[in-house]
Amino acid sequence: GEGKGEGKGELRRGKWTTEEEAYVKKIIDDFNSGMLPVAAGTTLRSYLSEKLNCDPMRITKKFTGESCIGKRVFHPVERTPANEALIDESQETLARLEKDWLEKLEEQKREADRKTKKGFRGADEDGNGLLGFVNGHRVDGDAHMIHDPGTMHWLQRAQDALQQGASLDEIERLLGQGQKVCSEVSRRSTANTDAGSGGEREGRGSSGSGGGSSSGSGGGGG
Repeated sequence: GEGKGEGKGELRRGKWTTEEEAYVKKIIDDFNSGMLPVAAGTTLRSYLSEKLNCDPMRITKKFTGESCIGKRVFHPVERTPANEALIDESQETLARLEKDWLEKLEEQKREADRKTKKGFRGADEDGNGLLGFVNGHRVDGDAHMIHDPGTMHWLQRAQDALQQGASLDEIERLLGQGQKVCSEVSRRSTANTDAGSGGEREGRGSSGSGGGSSSGSGGGGG
């Protein structure tokens, strides 16, 4: 229904966990026995793709050979007094396996979150010391970066986000913005350096001419 796929972000990919495999095996068993709580005519591959929030190809690659799921269509079993207890028990087991899998997903997300934030900080758990490092660029020695308003604004937002336990998506957005900030400041810094380098060299040449004359005169005399 409504809001389908909202908040799910990108499709999941990568390694299958034990919990995911157990959950999927139960879905397939219940699909085949007609006990799955879905509408008649639902295809197994599309249902798995939706439930797991992943590309159907990920499922096709996982289930090949004898376990190939193909384009099987669901035919629900008729609920009767003889089988209703079995259907209820089966659906409870399915719900428990789904819960185990979702908890594992959350655990993986927290772990990935923690690693990303740790690498992003280059400092401690609250983001202290972040000023010295902007997305791969050391800035403690670069006055133009430290005093640049864009850099300061980004650093403040990044430190606030880290202290408030921002989501992985938010951290990745900030990383992308930090990259743009660094590129822009570096570009401006290079332009300023190039503009001033001519006059600087000229000044160096005139002030250094007296000091260099003794070493240069020997070569000229030959």
